[in-house]
Amino acid sequence: MTRLQSLIRMFDSSDPRLVYGVIALLVVLFAGLDYFLAARFQLSRLGAVVARSAQLKKDILELKDSQNRIQQLSSQRDTLRLDHADLQRMIVSKDGIPVVLDRISSVAGRCGVQVNQILPRPMEDKPLLKRKEGAYFSQPVQVQLRAGYHDFARMLDELMRQGVFWKIDELRITAGESEQRHTIEMILRVLILEK
Repeated sequence: MTRLQSLIRMFDSSDPRLVYGVIALLVVLFAGLDYFLAARFQLSRLGAVVARSAQLKKDILELKDSQNRIQQLSSQRDTLRLDHADLQRMIVSKDGIPVVLDRISSVAGRCGVQVNQILPRPMEDKPLLKRKEGAYFSQPVQVQLRAGYHDFARMLDELMRQGVFWKIDELRITAGESEQRHTIEMILRVLILEK
């Protein structure tokens, strides 16, 4: 303790500039030690946090883009499922052609369309598609009708909603003597699955 007291007395009796200089030196020394021991570590950690924060912002933007893309793909998947279901309704077996012809005739009758002829044509030799469940062919069906435009349009709409055919190849409308009813000739394409 006496040594500390002698040091304090020496500072008491010395020049005030020397005392302030020593205090300033001690402050600079402690600030330097603080920087090299504590603050430098904290600043380096802060730099790492800033870099990680930038990476997280980038990841969040990518996540939002991915979520939007997932929503788009989900919507497309749902649309494709509906399209697939509609297409599945259109596919019939070769034995189902009489049912298709009967459906055309009954829908035409309900819509006030006179059927002159419904005739299946020979099926194409080359399949549209070959899959593990079988080969898909296009069966042309020639149809001759007599109807007004509105009745014919109602009939076509009903046939399309029921999935009776997948395509119209030819369509000819010849005006009749009376403006009310016209002769209509068309070739409908029916999808046939042969297993």
